[in-house]
Amino acid sequence: MNRSPAPASFLFTCLMLLSSCELFWKHDSDDDPLSKLPPPTQVGNWSFGCLVDGQAGYTVGQPRGQNATGCWAEPSDGGTLTIQAFFATGVGGNMVFWLFDSLGTGLTYPLHNQPAQNQVLFYSTTGLNENYFQSTDPVSGYVTLSRYDPAAKVVSGTFAFTLVNAESDTVRVTEGRFDAPLLW
Repeated sequence: MNRSPAPASFLFTCLMLLSSCELFWKHDSDDDPLSKLPPPTQVGNWSFGCLVDGQAGYTVGQPRGQNATGCWAEPSDGGTLTIQAFFATGVGGNMVFWLFDSLGTGLTYPLHNQPAQNQVLFYSTTGLNENYFQSTDPVSGYVTLSRYDPAAKVVSGTFAFTLVNAESDTVRVTEGRFDAPLLW
């Protein structure tokens, strides 16, 4: 029996399908911690998210009770802005920023380890380990306000920092974002 070689167009089609298989793969967003974070918005929607040592920690929605998941901000009479988030999704725990400098849209606030300066507190309850990090520990990082609008009662922004606690544990927080209502 004498067979003729496969037509060139058939071989070409097979090669094209094999080489483009990557285009048809379904990528699981569960493998990408960044995809779990809330989108960076500026409408006061109670959202907060960041990567903590590469793991997603986030919250979306209004809190329902004390220490419940959620994000909000409170200005004080002295000009301090407190931004708080309690999150149980992904990385558990809570995070609080205190901004002492003049507040405004587009401003970046470096974090310090001195009292009465821009500070951060992070309490992690991930897994069996509980870690407490605060700005009195060595810190490097920032908070940027992308929107600070007291009239609309909205504050949103981004942040990133690295903290080392008293036990020399290090936490690296990246891709941080928040969009919170200002509560008076």
